[in-house]
Amino acid sequence: MGDYNHDGYLDLFCIKKRNTGSKCLEVHILSGKSNYQEWLLQTKTPHPEVDEKTTFLLGDYNLNGKLDLYCIQKRGHPNGKIYLNILKGSSGFTEWIMNVGTCFDSVDDSVDFAIGDFVGDRRPDLYCIKKTQKNYPKVGVVIIKAKDNYQSLLMDTGTILDKSIVDDFFWLTDYVGHGKRVLYVIKRSPKWIGFNVVDGTPEKLFQTYLMETGFPFSSDKNCIFIVAGQKVMVVKKNGNDCTEVHLLWYFSFLFNLWNILHNTNKFLTLKENLFVS
Repeated sequence: MGDYNHDGYLDLFCIKKRNTGSKCLEVHILSGKSNYQEWLLQTKTPHPEVDEKTTFLLGDYNLNGKLDLYCIQKRGHPNGKIYLNILKGSSGFTEWIMNVGTCFDSVDDSVDFAIGDFVGDRRPDLYCIKKTQKNYPKVGVVIIKAKDNYQSLLMDTGTILDKSIVDDFFWLTDYVGHGKRVLYVIKRSPKWIGFNVVDGTPEKLFQTYLMETGFPFSSDKNCIFIVAGQKVMVVKKNGNDCTEVHLLWYFSFLFNLWNILHNTNKFLTLKENLFVS
């Protein structure tokens, strides 16, 4: 999720991972200004189709104001490391910025990823969030440095968060009105979404809670969460002809259902081959 065309609205990025006609990754972007009813971009990329070992993030690697697409191969690369393929946003995702192995070993699906500037140099560092750690009862965070093309670590630490379950959803963003980099932990349940927000600034190092709250909303493993500004987007992958986009508006730790949107475009039926960000 990001403002692709700089119109002040948050657009929805859908990355089709496989079963594409082009045999390549495809990027499809829905316009936030149209309430996600119109396309801004539909294009193939030079990246081949991928499986569940690859995940995706958005970040401005070359600091030109355009969101680039990070294709993160978690495991399976011959060098035994997490591997990054970054597609250039200013080219419409048709050109490479970088193809590089990182300094961090391959991981399984108990690790989530996020992009953020940890040290204040505006560079998109790569966060590896270890939901479970062997012989350690807390969630761990490893940050890989962007400035040297992801070849060294900025931090490897435990957090205040108890060891998580795989279904918990993690999102890194700026905290509204405070300018702090924070980590959201979103807990799914049939009747309730739980929100824990942890201070991720260099001074606090994920050791302090900023917020613990929740909202009455049914969610399960088919829900994807995106936090941006004062909005939490819930994308429900129904597996039928209608994908639901729910926007929750929050202010002063209170959540209200702000809008419910339905997109009936059959392409946007979210199955296992489509990633949303």
